[in-house]
Amino acid sequence: MSFWGFFWLVVGLLLVFHVAGGWYFSNELIQDGFVPAPEPIAPLPGSYDLEEVAYSTPLGEMDAWYLPADGVTWVIHIHGLGTTPAEAEPLFAPLQGAGYPQLSITYRNDDGQPMDPSGYYQYGATEWEDVAGAVEHAVANGAWQYGFLRSRANSIEGGTTDILKNIIAERVLGLPKLR
Repeated sequence: MSFWGFFWLVVGLLLVFHVAGGWYFSNELIQDGFVPAPEPIAPLPGSYDLEEVAYSTPLGEMDAWYLPADGVTWVIHIHGLGTTPAEAEPLFAPLQGAGYPQLSITYRNDDGQPMDPSGYYQYGATEWEDVAGAVEHAVANGAWQYGFLRSRANSIEGGTTDILKNIIAERVLGLPKLR
């Protein structure tokens, strides 16, 4: 075997062991370090005002936490898979203090909420309808602008083009709502 052949063999083996070792040890760290809490997380008392509200979706009413503030730009918190609206709690006080009303929502298949007809998470394919309901709730309560704070929002907000079309049609063009 030539020098370069041996060199690339060693480099290849090091790469394989590096990737395999990283994969193994990261799984060990994640398994030991992250234990999901299946019980619902109640909001901790903090330096923020919070109200429990409900918003309408095609599947029925969904629960949300509303954090009032004086602004017209709302923040809609969309939690990640296997978590609750409390995932955004570290942001509640600073955003409320900055004047942003917030809605931290639940959506289909969450504990105590209506189930998707398929019984499965659809990773945004159907959940966007729940986010659309949250946006409609925000707009009906004074929001002119809104933003999403990430987690599952990346896949879910793909459906927000329908939301924007409805808002533009209703508010700018004066057309009736589609739903």
